[in-house]
Amino acid sequence: MNRKTVSRNAISFLVSLFLVLSTALVIGELTSYGKTTSTVDGTKYTHLSRYQSDRYRVFDGIDVSWWQYTNNWEKIKNDGVDFAIIRCGYTGMSGSFKMVEDSTFERNLVNAVNNGVNVGVYYYSLATNQSEAAKEANFVVSLLKKYEDRYGIRVNMPVVMDYEFTNSDRGGAAYNKAKNSNGVAYARAKMTNIAVKWLDTVEDAGYTPMFYSYRNMVDPSFNSGYKFNMSKINGSNQYPFWLAQYSTTNAYSGNVTMWQYTSSGSVNGTGSSRTDRNFYYYDTNGSGTKSGTKSIRDCSIQLAYSEMKYDGDPKEPYVTVKDGDQVLTKNKDYTVAYFNNRKKGTASVVVQGIGGYSNDMMKTFTVGSENRSDGGAGNTITPDMPKSWSTSLDADRDTLTVRWNPSANATDYTVAYRVNNGSWNTVSTNQTNYVLELDEDDLVDVKVRAENRSSGTSYSSSYTTEKHRFIGDADASTSLSMKTKVMTLKLPKLTAGVSSAQQSYDVKVSTDGGSYKTRKASGSSLPISVASGKRYAVKLCPAPTVGGTRYVGGYGSTSRRYAVQNTIHTVSGFDGKALVTFDHQEGTGVQLNYAAKSSMSGAKTKNLSSGATNATVTGLGTGSTYYFRVRTNKAVGKYTFTGAYSPKKSVKPVQITPGKVGTVTVSVNEASRTIGLSFKAVPLASDYEVAYRLNDEDTWRKLYTGGQTTWKITTPEAGDTAAVRVRALKTVSAGVGGYTVSGTYYGPYTGIYYRWVKKMSLENVAPLSAGFRVTPSDIGQSSYKVYYSPYASLSGRKILQQTGTKTLSVKKLSRKQTYYLKSRAILTKDGHDYYGQYCPVTQVITK
Repeated sequence: MNRKTVSRNAISFLVSLFLVLSTALVIGELTSYGKTTSTVDGTKYTHLSRYQSDRYRVFDGIDVSWWQYTNNWEKIKNDGVDFAIIRCGYTGMSGSFKMVEDSTFERNLVNAVNNGVNVGVYYYSLATNQSEAAKEANFVVSLLKKYEDRYGIRVNMPVVMDYEFTNSDRGGAAYNKAKNSNGVAYARAKMTNIAVKWLDTVEDAGYTPMFYSYRNMVDPSFNSGYKFNMSKINGSNQYPFWLAQYSTTNAYSGNVTMWQYTSSGSVNGTGSSRTDRNFYYYDTNGSGTKSGTKSIRDCSIQLAYSEMKYDGDPKEPYVTVKDGDQVLTKNKDYTVAYFNNRKKGTASVVVQGIGGYSNDMMKTFTVGSENRSDGGAGNTITPDMPKSWSTSLDADRDTLTVRWNPSANATDYTVAYRVNNGSWNTVSTNQTNYVLELDEDDLVDVKVRAENRSSGTSYSSSYTTEKHRFIGDADASTSLSMKTKVMTLKLPKLTAGVSSAQQSYDVKVSTDGGSYKTRKASGSSLPISVASGKRYAVKLCPAPTVGGTRYVGGYGSTSRRYAVQNTIHTVSGFDGKALVTFDHQEGTGVQLNYAAKSSMSGAKTKNLSSGATNATVTGLGTGSTYYFRVRTNKAVGKYTFTGAYSPKKSVKPVQITPGKVGTVTVSVNEASRTIGLSFKAVPLASDYEVAYRLNDEDTWRKLYTGGQTTWKITTPEAGDTAAVRVRALKTVSAGVGGYTVSGTYYGPYTGIYYRWVKKMSLENVAPLSAGFRVTPSDIGQSSYKVYYSPYASLSGRKILQQTGTKTLSVKKLSRKQTYYLKSRAILTKDGHDYYGQYCPVTQVITK
């Protein structure tokens, strides 16, 4: 939030990035009705004229976020701050679309609420289309829901889209691409529609959306290159707007709910010496009633106290809201926000309708010299005992969240707990929930009572009955046998601090999607009878009994089983593959499991269709034994119920197909018009196929050597060209490797050898000083190669190539040295080099 570039002058991308990341609105004390100016940090700011009437109240506030990660929320609240809009996340500046939760969001959220600061959130958006906008908005909603479930915190301020891109990020790239392709109007409409999609998605989820950007992006009278059509976002009866413009006056002509007016403010407790500050214009006429909802302004709203005694602590009189005779529920039907409730003077309470209610209503009370109820809900000093209270365990985080419904006349609550039968500890909170941070396998006793400390004397309700929790869960692991029709649930051993006699569990079992039935279990396993074709879901919860008290943990992952079992008929294998046949069971899919160990460790799985009764597995080794088992699964909704594995069957695949023929020596003899082949024998081969094409033929001719590893091909004419390749083969009879097979199995071909049935001679071989030269005969060659070496065997030979019949000179050799050389012609056609017959070896002595 807050690129500090609302003037016409551009600033660097890095400064913009820093400022974008350094945000989360925290709005401060109530200023007054009908305020013309406000002085903050010695500077006077003039409010827009339309917000200077008695209809509006002006609040002053600041921004904090990850960059202020050392926030002290108690100090912030004591410095007059009443609520915070905290950054919950952002989209990456460039590259692929990636949404990230702010690493300090959870801590800021919980600590702000626990210190009496009202909370909203914002997300730094770089959506490039409406689909990404919806994903961002849903991501924000998922974060809010996560912490509602974890801590019972419902935000009571807006959910803000911070949309402010530059040419250096993916948002600016999307705008420029649209502008360059279809013009400015099209690009502006595209980005506006993205914003509306984001805001619509948040509203549809039941939260109050708000749009944030700076004046340069939204005001055509300020910048002709503005990016958003605000009449589509912030027009009549549309979404509230939070404007960034750093100046002492505000000339923006559109509707503004918040104005971010400086980047150099300060508030005690924030983790930065420079903090953005904001004015918030609250409309006492309310925000309007949405279609299909009831107005909270039509309900009865009663404060427990009309005056509360000043002692330096924030005051929060209990609020009762009734729709006729029906008492509404906080954080379900409405939220409550307290303003200016720490210092002496007039404090305010804003009740905002949610769910089936909308609109908002402000009530006031006095922070003064005494506690006075005026016959309201606060006549009774002693608060009611908390009702409908519960505990929820997060075994991954080792936390226990305690929740309860608000108690009449309560100013705060005491949570008492003890760990592992130790001493009792107490903590106080003004919320209706508290999170205990514990250790794995702790045994915890917990209870709650309500407090009324408004008169300076503490009046307490009775404690609730105790709840007893074990900080841990257990994943359900089952084995299934249809031979005995028993599903066996493994009961894991609990901690060393819990003896075998104290170990016990709660087990929940559901059959075919019915309601769960709970039973208790102990020992190392629990047999559960099953009926063929039924589906079973099993959950397991540790609940050790210590000192006569049963401590209940949490349920881990669910085991879902389908009471059917397959039978494997046959397993056979050869050439690194296996064929498995099995019976059919009704289901939605089949899993074939196979491994090289009887224990099935390291097993691989092949998923098959529901009607499959056989499968071929490839990639197996030869000479090793492989084990196979199969089961049928049944998918119902998003869950899969797994059947019992069949008994294992094994096979040791044998090798039938021979391997590849190695290097083939290919010789040419023009006189006999033959091409000679020679190669090493290949294991398992019973014969060899020689395939060749003559001249320009398209079809391969084939002949078989009868198992011989030398062969000659006779060509019709001298001068013919031939392409030759070889492969091994084996002819088998039935019953190899467990397969019923017969026929011929071919190994892979060698590469292709290209030969020319033509012999070239060297007409002239002449010595040179430290070298020699050769001149070939002309047989129509494209080129020729000369192979030479100082050894008669031509070992270590070197090779030179020359085109056509040109003379080839070899230099820089040893003087007076005998060299042995031979040569052969090359005919190049169709992209291939066809090699002719070698000429006899010739000697030459260098000068």
